[in-house]
Amino acid sequence: MGKTRGKSRGICNRCGHPRTLVSLTRGHCKPCGYTKDNCVRCRAYRKIYVRGYCYLCYQDERVGLHLRQVESEFVKPASQYNQDLFALYMTYLRRYRMSYDHLRPTKSLIQYLEQHPITPIRCWNDIYSLSHLLPLTRAPEKAVHDNGCVWMKIGYMLQELGVLGVKGDEFQHRLAAQLEHFDSQTTAHVRQFSVRLKKSGRADASVNRAIGALQALSDWLSHLAPPETLLLAHSMSIECYFEFMQKTHSYETVVVAFRRLAAFYRWAKQTKLTLLDPTENIRISRAAQKLVITSKTQFEQLRTFLRDPDCSAPQAMALTLILFFGFTTADLAGATIDLGATTDGPLRIILTRKPRSRGRRYYNREQVLTLPSDPPWLKRLVRRFRTHWQDAYAKVKPKISFPKTPLFLDPQFQHNRNLSDEYIRALIKKATLHATGSSITPRVLRQTCGHIMTRGDDASALSHLGWSPQFAFHYTWLPRIQQPDA
Repeated sequence: MGKTRGKSRGICNRCGHPRTLVSLTRGHCKPCGYTKDNCVRCRAYRKIYVRGYCYLCYQDERVGLHLRQVESEFVKPASQYNQDLFALYMTYLRRYRMSYDHLRPTKSLIQYLEQHPITPIRCWNDIYSLSHLLPLTRAPEKAVHDNGCVWMKIGYMLQELGVLGVKGDEFQHRLAAQLEHFDSQTTAHVRQFSVRLKKSGRADASVNRAIGALQALSDWLSHLAPPETLLLAHSMSIECYFEFMQKTHSYETVVVAFRRLAAFYRWAKQTKLTLLDPTENIRISRAAQKLVITSKTQFEQLRTFLRDPDCSAPQAMALTLILFFGFTTADLAGATIDLGATTDGPLRIILTRKPRSRGRRYYNREQVLTLPSDPPWLKRLVRRFRTHWQDAYAKVKPKISFPKTPLFLDPQFQHNRNLSDEYIRALIKKATLHATGSSITPRVLRQTCGHIMTRGDDASALSHLGWSPQFAFHYTWLPRIQQPDA
């Protein structure tokens, strides 16, 4: 093929990239020649591609037309359930701006659904199994987040319908991934240990963390010269491992890891998998316990921020619930609002209650928190937050498919699922930066709550704010360390 008349490859004199130039005299590539204006569709100030559309909106329109054609050709699913899953996938896809990368996985999904009837999906592990069996991501050759997978999108829709639980609360796939790091013989023993932990009443999260500690130790032992395995590890090697951990991890992390590993070796000795317990004579030096709280200056800055009528209502509400009501990050992420109490009267917040386990037998607080109308600044904050929440909730698209009312809504209004712990931590970080000029972790804020709620030697109030009675007692004697100001 000959060269296009008037065009050649070269370095664009505007963006500096090697591109096909519009002409040698102009010296710039075609994208750099586009004019900038407000897109007629999204109203964003971008390069205008065609018909007043920016490239993203034009691409979304064209892909939408292609997908409607593809959807109309899907007339022979292997089962009605397959048809329903595809409808959920298309519903999810149309919430967001679509790209050409969506076409290939959608066509592959249709081909699979026409040939293989899918058994009903009942847990996230089923989603991961399908994703492993048939990976369908937007761009397989690129490092795309797993949310780009077709099956993950279907899983999120099933979660919104209440068929699946919260993705982060299921750990079967994580356990399976961890077991792949051990050799075949060790894998069988570690799996037996996990079953033992589960039967003793441990939660799935606790079992997952225990196996994670074994995986970390196994990886460290494999790099020794000569390498060692979990069940043939020497006591000196284990001791060196904890000396290594103390240099790179906090004291609490080292202690928890030691307890998990010691529990494994005690079980291994009882079941005759090993003759000696290599952790039996190891002693971890005990660090002085303390409570880190905000400084007086930071606390006053936070109070000023909460009283400011112009501050972000979600940020102020998140800080208030931690600082004065002892909420954890998980509490904020999983909480919902009582819709019947949002128009007038006090605001009612409903906490998510996870099943109790061996270590956490009681909830230690009421499931429903009714925010008081006193002091006046809190009443004003509740009013502002309710107004903000109602405005945001009216913009959320899929309320019909997922009639849930999470305390904090997706800032893009694309879904109505509860937000992640990571989002809450980012929200707290942004709020504390605005209030004090420095980032304060949710843990320090909650320990500050425990400090101000403890009067003299009486910490009984904390056992009704989510603290266990045993740890609430610590607030009567543990020293307080104030976090330094910015």
